[in-house]
Amino acid sequence: KNVVTQTNSSNLAYVIYTSGTTGNPKGVMIEHTGVVNYIYNVKKYLFISPEDRIDFSTNIGFDLSVTTTVCSLCLGSRIVIYGNNLQELDHYKDHLIKNKISVIKLVPSYFNLIIDVLPISHINKIILGGE
Repeated sequence: KNVVTQTNSSNLAYVIYTSGTTGNPKGVMIEHTGVVNYIYNVKKYLFISPEDRIDFSTNIGFDLSVTTTVCSLCLGSRIVIYGNNLQELDHYKDHLIKNKISVIKLVPSYFNLIIDVLPISHINKIILGGE
C-alpha cells in the first residue's frame, strides 16, 4: 500500500534556541527546505563524503550538531561518538587517532584550547562555527 504524506518543504524540521546575545533568548524555526539547502552546501563546499569519519563530541542541543549528525547521515559519512569529557585532551586526541576521524566541527574557543594536541595528520577538515 502506498503511504500518503502531506509533508512539504515549508514544514517545520526543528526549533533551535539562540544564546540570547540581545539578552532575550528566542527560538528560531527551521524548515525542511533550510535543512536540505544546508546539506547541499556542506556537500558542495566541504566535500563531505561516505569516506569521511565525523567526530560527534558536542551536545545534541547545539546547532553545530546538525552538521555532525543530519548532514553526515544524509551524505553517507560515518559518525563516531565521543562520550567522554572534552576537557580530557589526551583522551580526545586518542579518540581522534583510534577512530581515524577525518572531520571535526568545533567552536573556535575549544579549537584554540586543543590546537596543540590535535593529530593534524589524521584530520582532513576542521569546521569552526558557533559562539
